[in-house]
Amino acid sequence: MKAFWQLLRKELLAQRWAVGILLGLSFVWHLLLYSKIGIWYPQAILSLGLIPFFFIHLWILWISIQVYRTEWAEDTAYLLLSLPVSSWLITGVKLLTVVLYTCFSLLVIAASYFTFFRGEIISAIQPYLMYLETGWYKRDLINIGLILFIFFVGSIMLIHFSYICSRMVNRLRGLVLIWVFLLSNWVCSQLANLIEPLLNWLPTFGVDLPYVEFGNLMLREYRIPSSPFVSYILVVFGLFALGNWLWEKQIELA
Repeated sequence: MKAFWQLLRKELLAQRWAVGILLGLSFVWHLLLYSKIGIWYPQAILSLGLIPFFFIHLWILWISIQVYRTEWAEDTAYLLLSLPVSSWLITGVKLLTVVLYTCFSLLVIAASYFTFFRGEIISAIQPYLMYLETGWYKRDLINIGLILFIFFVGSIMLIHFSYICSRMVNRLRGLVLIWVFLLSNWVCSQLANLIEPLLNWLPTFGVDLPYVEFGNLMLREYRIPSSPFVSYILVVFGLFALGNWLWEKQIELA
């Protein structure tokens, strides 16, 4: 457990500047838009304020690569693997670092958004407050959030796998990384489709989708099978394990 905390602290400290850049730019952008309140249309300000949430996808790609690239840039890859710890612990900590920093960044950006534009947000959602007070969305937020989290972590695993594969060639590593990432996504979808019928015995879960009829909020429940998500998790974890093995046994660390 001590090794885990030491490795996690090392990764968090190594990538803190990347988080600082993202949060700093987001804060400056929200501050700029805040200065335009009363000058620009509220809808335009609210829409433009969401831009950091869209750019965070590129930031996740960047930091997912950076947690491995740093080891080669600082010539610490061989030293890291020579430590008396499992390679699974090392790769797991790198994955956890990206997840923690992404969740933290999303929370901070959301807090900045709601702090700067609280009045505009309340005015925009005022017509829908009567529907939100029913609390119909609470279960759905959990289910949808879990689905998004699965694909979020799976994407990071595939980026890590793709970067490790790109280190096995000496030229055109960026092109190899992109090609492997796209190919691995296709492989995941194909293999998941093959495995899914074997998991049809897994339970389904419900999502209530609202619609308004004659001024009344109506809900229609849709049952979603869990087998596609479980099969996706299994395939992604398999590729992540393959990347872990390549990094430990096959890749040239120099």
